[in-house]
Amino acid sequence: MNVSFTASGSDTDGTIAQYEFDFGDGSAKVYSSTAGATHTYNAVGKYCAKLRVQDDDGAWSTNTGSCPGGTCTVEITATGVVTEINPPIVTTNAANPVGTTSATLNGYLNNLGYDPGTCPSCSCIVWFEWGTTGTAGVSGSYGNKTAPVSMTAAGPFTANISGLTAGQTYYFEAFAKNGGSW
Repeated sequence: MNVSFTASGSDTDGTIAQYEFDFGDGSAKVYSSTAGATHTYNAVGKYCAKLRVQDDDGAWSTNTGSCPGGTCTVEITATGVVTEINPPIVTTNAANPVGTTSATLNGYLNNLGYDPGTCPSCSCIVWFEWGTTGTAGVSGSYGNKTAPVSMTAAGPFTANISGLTAGQTYYFEAFAKNGGSW
């Protein structure tokens, strides 16, 4: 489980110089001059995360809290819920409309590669690659790429391209990636 911590502290006669994060899982404490840290808990269990701040005179804060032992800032429970992430499924559809020097590329994100019920904030990026040659399924082989777009649900997506040469044959393909396939 990934956790982002945001700390705060104040000093009546100066400034906070350093933050000490103790994540409560036996990992090394993190010292930072900024009021934030991230940490990954790798095992199911309850953890007592602690925060201390040091002022510009070198004095450290003391904490009391509600975790066991009364000396921590927050109790975190890492659960056994795991989101299985697979590669997303995308379909390339016919370009429409197609003009003399422009086209609208069409694709459909069939599946994001994870269960939205267990990962409601997960997303996937989609884009098109296009050119006069390319190898199907090989990203980077077409020579041109549209800007990636983030999607949080299955559905259609499009991109407009221009500057095409009249009479030239172009090939394109839709691609998708999620956190499990990066």
